[in-house]
Amino acid sequence: MFPRLFWKAGLIKITPKIRQYIQASNQSVPQLADELGVSEDTIRR
Repeated sequence: MFPRLFWKAGLIKITPKIRQYIQASNQSVPQLADELGVSEDTIRR
């Protein structure tokens, strides 16, 4: 299971644990975006 996302003022905060999870994942960008509930642009950052 992925780490919890933090929302502030309508923006998402990608924590180091979430960034690590994204980088280690074998899933595609669209799959990760759907799983984490964020945009594909957020995943690509």
